[in-house]
Order: sequence, then structure tokens, then C-alpha cells
Amino acid sequence: MKSFWCLFILIFALNSCKKEDNLKLEKIVFNTDDSGCWGLCPMYHLEINENRIARLHVEKFLYYDSTCYKTKFEYCEPKSDSSKIGYFEGKINPKEFIQIKSFIERNRFDTIQNNSAKTNCKDGLHEKYILYFNQNIRKEIVYNCIENPQLDSLSKMLFQIIDKNQLKRTDKSFYLENIDL
Repeated sequence: MKSFWCLFILIFALNSCKKEDNLKLEKIVFNTDDSGCWGLCPMYHLEINENRIARLHVEKFLYYDSTCYKTKFEYCEPKSDSSKIGYFEGKINPKEFIQIKSFIERNRFDTIQNNSAKTNCKDGLHEKYILYFNQNIRKEIVYNCIENPQLDSLSKMLFQIIDKNQLKRTDKSFYLENIDL
């Protein structure tokens, strides 16, 4: 009888650990916000679901024209680049998706704490993540530093998807979830 209980406890313990390993990313929402940013900070809203379908809304994209460089930025106003602003949809590359998904799951982003001393430097582009995992887990992360290797790496991967601009422009507008600062 004693061995039965030992076996039961062992199976229960293994199943408890196994559930944690079954954590799977279902959707990622990535937003940038230019509050607190100096310069040409873009405003992006990106959503990628588990089927690799991506939706992107570029709300703001600025650039400096040649006058700025000629006058050493003395007479300079940032200009809006309308060719990059709008709504975009499509599927992302399977390799990129697997890289992002496994990175988030492996680094247990569901456990990151929103400690303002480590995630809010108040001097840069605000990056906001909403991560949906199976088991009804939803995680919000607000970040605007460059000191967290995991968040910096994830941002870099998501900015690469945005910068490649392989999504197709659409006339259909849509709303992507956002976190208020």
C-alpha cells in the first residue's frame, strides 16, 4: 500500500510539472507608443495569432527630409510617410513564427513581472505586449528600457517582421487591442 501511495504521488508530481510544459502561445499583440520618445518614434499595432496570420496597423511613421540634413536640423520638421501608414494583413514566415513562439514559451514570458524600475525608464519608445497562452492565461507587459535581454530580443524579432513589410495593404480597417499607459 505504501508503494501505491509513493507511485501515486510521483505520477501527480509529474503531471503537475507536465502542465507547466504545455504552456503554448496562442496570440501576441505588440504596440508601440511614442509618449516619452524623442525623435522619429513610430506607432505600430501588430497582432500575430497561432495560425501565423498577422495584422498590422501603422498609425504613425515619420522621417526627416533632405532639408533637415542640409541645415544640420536647424530648420527641420519631421514629415509623415503616408506610404508606410495604414492597415496590412498576411501570413508571416513559418520559421520566424516558430522562432518567436518558442522564444516566448522557452523564456516563460507568462512569469515576467511589470516592475516599473526594470521596465520603465521614461525616455524611449513604449513597447506594450499582450500575450495569450492556453489555459486562459493573458499577460500584459509595458516596457521602454533597453536593459532586459528577453524583451529586447522579442522586440527585435517583431520589428523585423514589421520592417520587412511583407504584409499586404488592405482598405479594411480593424482594431487591435492596446494597453493604456
